[in-house]
Order: sequence, then structure tokens, then C-alpha cells
Amino acid sequence: METRMNSAAPASPLDTTAARLRALMVRAPTAVAFVAAQRFEVVSEEFNHLFGFSDDADLAGQSTRVVHTTDLAFSGLNERAAAAFAAGRPLDEEIEYVKRDGHRFWGRLQATPVHWEAPQGEALWIVEDVTAARAQRLQPTWTAKHDAVTELANRREFERRLAEHVG
Repeated sequence: METRMNSAAPASPLDTTAARLRALMVRAPTAVAFVAAQRFEVVSEEFNHLFGFSDDADLAGQSTRVVHTTDLAFSGLNERAAAAFAAGRPLDEEIEYVKRDGHRFWGRLQATPVHWEAPQGEALWIVEDVTAARAQRLQPTWTAKHDAVTELANRREFERRLAEHVG
């Protein structure tokens, strides 16, 4: 009777966890990134695609500034995230982002520190494109306050704004 031995050593729990994380980052249909010191450390394929990057031009290693519309938007987000994390809360808000080709879109950013005991350290970002949902949500309000032909504020909206400034 012949006994077969597996020549490969069993993977350590750390190796198994790392392999699982790599598989998740490649295959998950969610835009996920790990951010440290305002740089993208590890990004999922979906995250790269959301921002118009691909395998030949990865966001990993780049400043998080590249996805923000302005320096002010970039610094404002960093301040709000730091304040939320220091208060023990994740950050969850809609932000206007810019893709590699310059097109803008609205994304819902859900960010949380990897280690709550060190909130200024590495963070996990999950971004979802909410452009269509945002436009749909805002459409009834905009239509009720603007003329469809001129796109100017209608009389009711004009009077409301005037009353705010006068009274």
C-alpha cells in the first residue's frame, strides 16, 4: 500500500488571510480601498474602474488628492474624516469625485479606521457611485423651483429667496 504525502506545507493562518483578502480585492463587486497618510495603499479592481483607472494605471501608491475635484474638497474631506474618527464615528457622506479622464461623479464614501485605537492611521474606504440616485432625489425639488425653459428660479422660489435676504 502506497501512502501519498502532500509535499506543500500547510499555509499559515496569516498566509490564508492574506490570500483571502487579495481574492476579495480582485473579485468583489464593491469599490474598496485602504488609505494611509492620504495615499491609496491597496485598491480593489472595482475601485480602480470606478475612478477610470485600469490594471496598467493603478491608484495604489497615489495620493488620494487625485480623485478629488479641488484642493479645498480634498482638505475638507481630510478634516471631516479626522474629526469623525476622533469622535469614534465612521464617515458616511456624498462627495463629488473626479475620474482619471476629468469627468465628475457623485460618490457615497463610507470610511472607517482599520484600528479604532489609532484613528489617524490606516482607513478603509468604500465608495459607491450615487450620481443617478442623487439626480433623481434632487429632481422633484429642482423642477418645483425652476422654470423648465429658462432654468431660472420661478417666481415662488425668487420670492422665497428674496424674503430670506430681506427679512
